[in-house]
Order: sequence, then structure tokens, then C-alpha cells
Amino acid sequence: MMAHLTLLGYYGFGNAGDEAVLAGAIARLRAADPHAQITVISGNPDETAKIHGVHAVGRGNIARIRILLKNTDLFLLGGGGLLQDRTSRRSLWYYLAMMFWARMSGAQIACCAIGAGPLLHSSSRRLIRSMLSKCSAVSVRDAGSAQELRKCCRGKVPVTIEITADAALAMPAVTDVEKTQALTSLSGMGQGSVLRYITVAIRPCAYLQLDQSWLETLANLLRDATAAMDAAVVILPMHDGVDQPISEALAVLIGDRAFTVKTASYREAAAIIAVSEMVLTMRLHALVFAAQAGVPAIGIEYDRKVGRFAQMAGYPVVAPTAINTIDLVGLRRNFDPQAQAVLFAQLQAAESGNDALLKRLFNPAKTQIAGEDR
Repeated sequence: MMAHLTLLGYYGFGNAGDEAVLAGAIARLRAADPHAQITVISGNPDETAKIHGVHAVGRGNIARIRILLKNTDLFLLGGGGLLQDRTSRRSLWYYLAMMFWARMSGAQIACCAIGAGPLLHSSSRRLIRSMLSKCSAVSVRDAGSAQELRKCCRGKVPVTIEITADAALAMPAVTDVEKTQALTSLSGMGQGSVLRYITVAIRPCAYLQLDQSWLETLANLLRDATAAMDAAVVILPMHDGVDQPISEALAVLIGDRAFTVKTASYREAAAIIAVSEMVLTMRLHALVFAAQAGVPAIGIEYDRKVGRFAQMAGYPVVAPTAINTIDLVGLRRNFDPQAQAVLFAQLQAAESGNDALLKRLFNPAKTQIAGEDR
């Protein structure tokens, strides 16, 4: 019989990175069982169903979620940085409540390529510890996340925590056709004679002082780099409706060698990065897209997840307060594509652990379908 899987993450909110994570997770699930029925709990279920070719229900549609969970064999949390309470405890409670509800409804529950931390509240750590005790399997996207979860468990970890890598790494690679389309689009938006692009992805951050002075420092840095490299700056809002204001403010400060783009999908964002000369980003998944494409990049570490991935991918990072030290021309000059390719192959090998984990989970799910009363 067909396995019924439910997937929950920060999906359907116009965040290119999280949509890439969803694409990677779906690819892994379909590889594990091509016949499984996948349903995603989403902030925009119609869009999720259209883009990813899955069933979807709204996050707030409790009546439909109740029915869904009663018919779920495997409930998967992830991927993405969901187990943190810096931005909001409410979202963490939602994710954990759904996992507990799924388990009470008779489903297996598991975490796949999850990011954890920061966890600022003891109540959050207690709830996560309780959730882990009910999981059939857990994989995390980096060693720092594993450490955060072990801290929650006070040394008594109830489940093996496997360190894999970000699920977006399983996203199908950008094609040559998509790259050509991206170059055509960029040449139409900016100066047609420009053949080189520096892609920048920044975001607002409530707990950092990214004020006018900070933006001016960044703008000066980028103006100098465009002059030295005869390039244009492509400012890429990765989270629709969130990143635009700060992105547009930066474009104004840089001047006529910069423009902001609005992408229709995570694949367009990945394609723009793939045809870039280099990437400067606060957004984690702009780094992931750069690593996939073998493009030089530097991360602005507003959050530990950026530094964690950058270390695995071999990219430098700077603190937001140290952006004046960035040397984009030097980064481009010193970039070693062969060393980068080796590190990316290691990342891909680590991410394949998610595939192995899911394939192990499917046997109990199928047994449950065939022989257990629900």
C-alpha cells in the first residue's frame, strides 16, 4: 500500500532558501519511495502544490490537519532552522505541537536535516528534549546543531543524532537553460554591456544595528568592487516581502551600478547566483546556491548557521560589525575552484545521509500500513 508522509517546515512564505530546502527534501523522499503520497503543511498551500507537485494544506487549517495526521504514516520535521527560539517561541511551539499531535495520532515522527539553535529559554529545551524521546530518527545539518540538541538532553540523548547537511543540497542543479535565462534577465534590468555581476543578499535583523551607517559602509565597499572589476551589483531579496526594503535602500546608496531583482522562484535565485562573479550574503541559502555552482562567496555571519555552513563549504565569513574588512577583489583573485569542488563533494556526501535515513524509516512505515490498525 501507499505510504502517506507529512512534511512540515517554514514552507509557503516566499523564502527562496526554505523553498529550496523543500525541493531537496521532496527529492529525497521520492528517491526513498517513488509511490509515497507527500503532503506539505504550508503557509500557502496552493502555491506549494503548484511549485512542488505535492498535496498541501494550510498551517492554520486545523480541521484538515487533524484528518491529515490520522492518515499519516511518517511525519517529518525539516529541513531548515526550525528548532530555535530567538525570532519567536511561538513558531517553535507550533512545530513541536504538530510533532506531538502526529505521534499521538499513530504516526512515526522524525527530523531531517534540521537546524537547531540558538535556544534561549529553558522551556524550549525541555520541550525539544521530550520531542526527541519520541522520534524514530533525527538528522541535523551541521555539528553545531547536534551540539545544541545534546545540550537539551543534558548528556542523555534518547535518539541517535546523525550529522548530515542542508537538504537544499539535494535540489536538482541549475541547468544551462536557466543560467542563460538569468543572464538575459539581468542584462535587461541593468546595463546591457555588463558581463560580470556581484550578487548581494542582505536581510533585516531585529537584534543587530544594521543602520544607515552600516548600509553606507557596505555601499562604499561595493562601489569600489564594481569599479575594480567592471561589474554591476545585483541585490537579491531572498525572502519576498521581508528583504526588499533594506535591499532597495542599499541599491540607492550604491547608485547606477546596482539594481534590485525580484525573482519568481527559488530556482531563479539559484540561477542568478550561478552566473555571478561572486556572492556576498547574509542569507544562508545564497551561500548554499554559491557552493552548488562553484561561485566565490563570503558570508556575513548575523547568525551562527551562516558560519557553520561557510566552514563546511570553505567560504570566509565576517561579523556584521566587520564588513569594512571585506576584500571582494582579493576573494575573487584567491578563489580556488578545485579546492571548492572537493569541499562541495564532501557536503554532498554528508547530505546523502538524509537519503539513507529516510530509506531506513520507510520499512517501518510500510509495515505499519500493511499490518497495523490505525
